[in-house]
Amino acid sequence: MRAAIGARPSFAFACPSQMTASNRLRNLNLLTIRDLNAQPGTAADFRKAVLGWYAANRDKTPTERKVADVTDVWFRNRFDAVIWLGQAKAKEGRAPIAARIDAYYDDPKRSVDTTSRAEMGHCALALGQIGDKASLPQVRRVCEDLSAWPGTYGAGDSGLIEDLFRAYRGLALLGAKEEALKELERVLAAHGEKFDAGARKEYAEKLKAAKGW
Repeated sequence: MRAAIGARPSFAFACPSQMTASNRLRNLNLLTIRDLNAQPGTAADFRKAVLGWYAANRDKTPTERKVADVTDVWFRNRFDAVIWLGQAKAKEGRAPIAARIDAYYDDPKRSVDTTSRAEMGHCALALGQIGDKASLPQVRRVCEDLSAWPGTYGAGDSGLIEDLFRAYRGLALLGAKEEALKELERVLAAHGEKFDAGARKEYAEKLKAAKGW
């Protein structure tokens, strides 16, 4: 049973001012004048982060660095790592990404929000791209959760559609295409009225395209 059911989702996103020093370094382009003024020690933090990151990562391969970032505190770094590992079909990424999914859903105090929803969708797709069927339980876990969003929260928006199809694409890549299409059709039939006209059209178009997965 999913702890998400019955919970009230938060649609807040993390902001640059919440980043650690090392993550501010890698997201310098996201900082605004207001952020810099609020952090008088930013320049010193950046210098410390450069030296710290180099010391910790100089002997690691790109894959090892990405694997470490799967559990990074800054969500953008986690997204980038998961996407990279999936596109590279890096088998080293399978276990960490699967563990990330399990850790999220096993946490009774987890945050139920659109950022976490998107992260789980990216994780499911990456596992599909890596292609190890041992990941099917985790991918199905994500798909089941995302399928429940329209019925639970009525959030039939474009972002949900992207996350939903991304997760089910991961399921299809693991050899369960028929299962994926059947469930996507069920979600539309059961909750289509919760989508506005534009979202329903987008969903139908993606469903048509999904038949070619």
